[in-house]
Amino acid sequence: MPDSRSPSAWRTWLKPALKLALLAAVAWGLHRTVMSAWEQLEARHWSPSSLRPGWLVAAGALYFLGQLFPGWFWGQVIGELGPRPRRGEAFRAYYIGHLGKYVPGKATVILLRAGLIRGSGASATAATLAVFYETLSTLAVGAGLAAAILIVRFPDRIWLILSAMGLAAVVGGPTLPFVFRRLVKITGVGRLNPSVAKEAGRLGYRTLGLAWLTLPWAWLLMGGSLWATLAAGGYDSPLRIGDQLAICIAATAIATVAGFLSFLPGGLGVREAALFELLIPWFGADAALVSTVLSRVVWLVAELLFSGILYPLGPRRAANGGALPAVQVSDELANHRDTETRS
Repeated sequence: MPDSRSPSAWRTWLKPALKLALLAAVAWGLHRTVMSAWEQLEARHWSPSSLRPGWLVAAGALYFLGQLFPGWFWGQVIGELGPRPRRGEAFRAYYIGHLGKYVPGKATVILLRAGLIRGSGASATAATLAVFYETLSTLAVGAGLAAAILIVRFPDRIWLILSAMGLAAVVGGPTLPFVFRRLVKITGVGRLNPSVAKEAGRLGYRTLGLAWLTLPWAWLLMGGSLWATLAAGGYDSPLRIGDQLAICIAATAIATVAGFLSFLPGGLGVREAALFELLIPWFGADAALVSTVLSRVVWLVAELLFSGILYPLGPRRAANGGALPAVQVSDELANHRDTETRS
């Protein structure tokens, strides 16, 4: 009699097919992003010979360092929901998962991160919930920080301050403990993994406070990355360096949140348009356009470079450990049903 626990025939070919489809989707998204950026630069008859390579390297390094903070926080949230992954594994999965944002929809980021973290013992459901919580927390902190910077440094920019506060409320509302618990209940996570749904109640104000203490550093570094791209293009502003950095931090946060809410792959087009409009008053049209496009390219190159470095460093997995999250979640649901049947 065949073993009921053995993989079914459809899963034998489905997993490789899904992985190839995922790889193709990411490659297509990356190609689309690069071509769009290059077309925008060509429209301005911009020449790469005017670049300062050292500043581009600095911009990429600052962006990479900025991702350490949300990557660490994501691992902490997973630990609140179940087994805590090692920091290195969590950061590796978090960083490589960025490549999924260039694919239409938000699911690819979840697939990549949950699949890569699976070997640490964390469930796909916990990793998925942590993606939502960390993403919204990071964006809310960014918008809140932008509002605070504008209030202190540029109090006359009322519409910008109100916009940043509104964005912070939109993306930050779901991270409030009582709202998040309600969302977990509505989405039916308890049917997929009752233990994770129960532990979601632990994501309270302590976790929220940890986000607001930790994640501002990510935005400070990413704003510094944008400022470095301005320096790479040889552009300057009559403003003091401190004010320039403040503008870059606030603009980066507001534009990133706007891009996320557009639901376009990587916020492509929306993020650039917002960043361009936010930088023009202080740096001029040419500097705003070139730095906006360059920052997109620099961040993409940094993601590709460090993902290529980090991916081979992952732990070896057994055959079942490399399953895609969609298959993992179905396994969790099937296991839960088996438990209910036996009881």
